Amino acid sequence: MRSPLPVLLLTLLCGCGLALDPVAGPAAAETGPAPIPEVMMGALQEDLELNAVQAAAILGNLAQETGNFTLLRQINGSAIGYSQWMGPRKREFLSFAEENGGAFSHEANYGFLVEELLTQYEGTLERIRSTDRVDEATRIFMTEFLRPSPKHANLSGRVRYAELFLSEEFSGAGCVGTEPVDGGRVPPCPDVTQTSVEAAAGPDTPVRITEAEVPSPEAASESDPAVASSQIRIASDDRPARSGHGM
Repeated sequence: MRSPLPVLLLTLLCGCGLALDPVAGPAAAETGPAPIPEVMMGALQEDLELNAVQAAAILGNLAQETGNFTLLRQINGSAIGYSQWMGPRKREFLSFAEENGGAFSHEANYGFLVEELLTQYEGTLERIRSTDRVDEATRIFMTEFLRPSPKHANLSGRVRYAELFLSEEFSGAGCVGTEPVDGGRVPPCPDVTQTSVEAAAGPDTPVRITEAEVPSPEAASESDPAVASSQIRIASDDRPARSGHGM
């Protein structure tokens, strides 16, 4: 049986005093739409007792897997959500999402991420807390929580995203408060560009989406073949991770 979510997270999920928008905290609720990683930076630090480096390491991984939070469904695959869940973890996520805004909602994706890290992946969370090096924290989350195959790991791309977020650069990120369109594609916030994100993400960036147009999955895969291949393949079960190896 899962342990309770943090008190702050439960309060937000209940909508006590806030709209049932994303799990974003009072500041985000007051300011309206905001880049997903910007909202999550503070929330992860508070709910998981992380520092900025450790929170950015988690977010850098998720950004690499979702085209900077703009693709929540894997192209040419079945993975879904911020963590591109598959197998039993996907089924658990979808069950959780039914009562928390739906599979493409921020509250469901953020809430389930936090719940997993506080329960099955508590050891991973402790190891992330044990380092202040962004590259090491990024590697730990990648190899233990996400577990991509070596072909799709691209640790350097994940670290670059993390470093951008540490410098408060959230350009091109999917936008909290924006309704997903056409199967989990999240438009970027309207007041940002993505020039620096494109430069940082490296050759295996899952997708590049502009403010003016969110392409269809078919168009995206045709224009950037890395889209279909670089999104995460999370292990289909919850066996202990084998560091550095896909499962």
